[in-house]
Amino acid sequence: MLISLSGSLRDDVASETFTALTSGYGVFTTLKVEGNRPQYLSSHIDRVLKHAKQLGLKGELLPSQVESWILAYIEKKEEASFALKVSLFNQGEALSCLIQSRALPLSKPMKLLKSPWVLSLDRPLVGLKTLSYAEHFRARAWAVDNGGDDAVWLNEQGYVVETTIANVFAKFGDQWITPPLSSGCLAGIQREQSILELQAVEENF
Repeated sequence: MLISLSGSLRDDVASETFTALTSGYGVFTTLKVEGNRPQYLSSHIDRVLKHAKQLGLKGELLPSQVESWILAYIEKKEEASFALKVSLFNQGEALSCLIQSRALPLSKPMKLLKSPWVLSLDRPLVGLKTLSYAEHFRARAWAVDNGGDDAVWLNEQGYVVETTIANVFAKFGDQWITPPLSSGCLAGIQREQSILELQAVEENF
């Protein structure tokens, strides 16, 4: 674990940090590192900094500073490929950065179940990737308990939004379709790339 507090790198975590993290008042992004190379790094950094401002977090960090911390973390890792989570939250008046890693999930087909709860379009943090993920964990646990791998959220209009951990793409005939941002889904970095690669259409379904 690597944490930046007030512009310096430290391995200790102050009580204010625990308060920010346990309350879920912060934002994060998760990116894939393969062969020591982070994928879509600048896009991830731009989004997490944008979401920090939208959430109302105090202080600022330069994209170049966040990038240097990420690259320093990757350089210290023994593994060459892993998932990297970058979280931003407030430490007093300063915007702080926490970097963590975990093993990449195995690539396999997944059984998706429709969540028994809806993801409201009127929620105050719609479209933001915040640390407040309890409702997503609850929905995913429900899916696992019922024989699935993950849950698909629908909004109150009955349209697909996303799963608890990913954007959704569906193929109808020869056409790939993904929910538009107006559905309440997250503007995923991989989502942007997949729209281009698959020539997908943004459409409610």
